[in-house]
Amino acid sequence: MAPSPKYKLTYFDLWGRGEVTRLIFAVSKIEFEDDRVTREEWPKRKAEMPFGQLPVLFIDDKSPLSQSGAMERYLATLHGINGDNPLEAAYCEMICSTLSDVFSKLPFMEQDPKVKAEKAKQQWEEKIVPALKNMDKYIGEKKREYMIGKFTYADLYVMQVLLFAQKEYSEYLKEIPNLVALRDRTAQRDGVKEYLAKRKDCPF
Repeated sequence: MAPSPKYKLTYFDLWGRGEVTRLIFAVSKIEFEDDRVTREEWPKRKAEMPFGQLPVLFIDDKSPLSQSGAMERYLATLHGINGDNPLEAAYCEMICSTLSDVFSKLPFMEQDPKVKAEKAKQQWEEKIVPALKNMDKYIGEKKREYMIGKFTYADLYVMQVLLFAQKEYSEYLKEIPNLVALRDRTAQRDGVKEYLAKRKDCPF
């Protein structure tokens, strides 16, 4: 039996675009090096990265893998949580890409609190809430416990964005009870529960 690959995930000391990959490792019970780069270290380490950005996944001595979606799909497929066929995998990607599109437009780096609050409110009401309500309605009508009917990494993605939302935008969650139930169900899964209990809190 071939030895397990040695993984190192390099990302900032944030949840951001690295946290779903960390969650995939957790639920799959795969050990990895969680290499967290500080703001001060980043200028010196940027040249090490294939496209000068993070996150990056290092796998043994292979070429490093950049882009969060690529590493999520790779690991999820490898560990059996990317659906059972190409169509189910495409549904997973559809869900994750939709959430990435709407949540990435939040003003995370805005320094003016008033401007940040106004921009966030607009994004939530115009983009995020409609997307979440569509998903909530769909799984409610289908009476599904998980997004595509079985547990996949898309459920980890939903859980993570809603755990983030709970911190600052909890008022919107009352509109999506089916997704909130999915979030809580996923958070109790073996491996995930233990990871969440000890993970570091981050602003986003």
